[in-house]
Amino acid sequence: MFFRRDGFLNLKHEKGKMMNVRKMVLLVTFVLGGAAGNGNAAVGVPGHRDITFATHAADCGVCHQQQYNEWRFAAGSDSPNAGFGSAHAITNTDPNYVSILPRVNPVIQTYCRGCHEGKDAWGVQDRLANIPAISDINKSEGTSCITCHFDGEKIVGKGQSIVSPFAPEFCGTCHNESTGMTNLYEEWKTDYIGGGGDKTCLDCHMAGGNHVMLGFNSPSFVKKAIVISQPALPDTVSANTPFDISYTLTNSGAGHSVPEDLFRLMRARLSIVDSNGQEVFSQETVYYKKKALLRENPADTVIIKAHETKNVTVPGVVIAAPGTYTVKLELLQNSNRVFVDRNTIAFMGATYSTIVVQ
Repeated sequence: MFFRRDGFLNLKHEKGKMMNVRKMVLLVTFVLGGAAGNGNAAVGVPGHRDITFATHAADCGVCHQQQYNEWRFAAGSDSPNAGFGSAHAITNTDPNYVSILPRVNPVIQTYCRGCHEGKDAWGVQDRLANIPAISDINKSEGTSCITCHFDGEKIVGKGQSIVSPFAPEFCGTCHNESTGMTNLYEEWKTDYIGGGGDKTCLDCHMAGGNHVMLGFNSPSFVKKAIVISQPALPDTVSANTPFDISYTLTNSGAGHSVPEDLFRLMRARLSIVDSNGQEVFSQETVYYKKKALLRENPADTVIIKAHETKNVTVPGVVIAAPGTYTVKLELLQNSNRVFVDRNTIAFMGATYSTIVVQ
């Protein structure tokens, strides 16, 4: 989902909450592996209170302040949502999600809600076939610290479990085919790792432990996915004489396909403008995933897989008058091709060339 600057928790209120928690607790020490005697609580914060699925992220933020600020406010990022929440913090309060959910059928709603409103990622046994159960606990906190780091008995960090919150398999709990929306884990494993890649999900999306979880919501991050070549142009072009323009798009920056989910649509837009800035030619090549879920034919899917290069040729370009023109190749990605009223557009890069028409 994609994010706007409205409809989220009050920033001033949240900061005040943090200050109150700091006054309450001077030191938090997590005791790993100690059960409290019931299935929902663990001895995790001596001198304070037991960790449960109802524990607020702000409590974790007493000691893990930087991680909390990154998660809660997207602090330090170039996301247009900075100050209001990271992608995970607003999974359930994002206005796009709130608007779209009632407009899909109940079966699809179950898939949406399991990840957007789930709290117990550790309760999923088969991570590549199932998704978390829907939960009403602390719904306004979205996918919180507890979702990923509390297994029902203890706080789990890196290296403390066979499948840790840092493992791609753990990300696959929601970012997999069982959601009907995306198949990122399998694409990462088959295309990216199978093609010689060596990075995990977190190496890219949480580099250095950053809890903003950068992706489509970051203008600087999204530009890293695809390398756009300079268009190949003929040495000479004559007015009213057709010619071809070719270029390549290489997915060298993403560990999965682009576009990555069912709603996205990427557009490679080629245009030619004259010296007055008037457009005299334009053409778009589109990339998207098609699914039976939306009564579409999956065979119509056109994507750029990890490590893949697409060779594109635009034939029969005609410019009517002599002069100097600019050839623009822009890569844009629509966030929502299905519910267009909730669509936003990410600029993924561009190249510019000059052509003289005789």
